[in-house]
Amino acid sequence: MDFSEKICHAYFFAKQYIIKRGYSNEIDWQEQISYDCINEQKFLHEITWVILASGMSDKVVRKIFPLIKQIMFDFQSPKLIYQKRKICYSKAIKIINHPGKVNAIIYVAEYLHKNSFEFVKNKIQNDRIEFIQTFPFMGKSTAFHLAKNIGLDVAKPDRHLVRISNVLGFNSPNELCTKISYLLHEKISLIDLVLWRYATLDKDYINTINRYVKKHTITYSV
Repeated sequence: MDFSEKICHAYFFAKQYIIKRGYSNEIDWQEQISYDCINEQKFLHEITWVILASGMSDKVVRKIFPLIKQIMFDFQSPKLIYQKRKICYSKAIKIINHPGKVNAIIYVAEYLHKNSFEFVKNKIQNDRIEFIQTFPFMGKSTAFHLAKNIGLDVAKPDRHLVRISNVLGFNSPNELCTKISYLLHEKISLIDLVLWRYATLDKDYINTINRYVKKHTITYSV
């Protein structure tokens, strides 16, 4: 078995692992999401998630996100969020004591209100990551996180993916995910999701993957 085959087997191992742990719904979601189908409400939903997730654990974000969503009128109207921004801010700051993130969410709503979503969508289509990074809290990793969550086929350079890429001898998560995508004909964004979710579930994921690729003799129990 050559190295490419071992990497593919390691990926399938990770995919089966997260499915057995109950995360098949995330796989289905990532497979189905399409940039062409993204609307204003969905965009505001996803960018709010990524803003909150910056420097925060997935577990915490899952807990507070529904509360922030409710405060922001379920993201149904950027205009309403902007018009009620003081009320939104005062309620949201009690949930997440981070003025920068709350203001960032309100700023995006204001931007969508003053610039049509079609304008925003076309700018992302044409300028991609460069335009996404003009929004607050959209840094190198978070911009790719948002791009992936709205249907662009990219991999995000977060710490887990960077570590996995390095241990497997790749220069970046994009290079690793692109390689697996080429071999298996799966979306880059899906491969990113599988590897990231696996890393959040297996605390010893680096050693596990390394042993798997070297020996291809791994077992696990769920």
